Amino acid sequence: EGHYTDIMLAPLTNHMFILAVLYLAVISSVGAFIFQNWGNNYVTVSEATLFANLTTVISILAGVIFLHEAFTLQQIIGAIAILISVYIANVRR
Repeated sequence: EGHYTDIMLAPLTNHMFILAVLYLAVISSVGAFIFQNWGNNYVTVSEATLFANLTTVISILAGVIFLHEAFTLQQIIGAIAILISVYIANVRR
């Protein structure tokens, strides 16, 4: 058993952990925002916001395909609800 702070700070001594966090912070996050702003030149902000809701569906599918995660009934229902919502919002335009 370790002290709480020892457990929480232990990953900070691993250089691979720090590199992973930096990758997620700099490459993934900054890259995503750059591409989002670039995409806003081609679609309206309201259209981009609608399709941003698809991130959850894409994340679920990526987890199932690449990480072989379970595809649960709750995820299926949620993905269908998101897809229907985005479709309805686009049809009403």
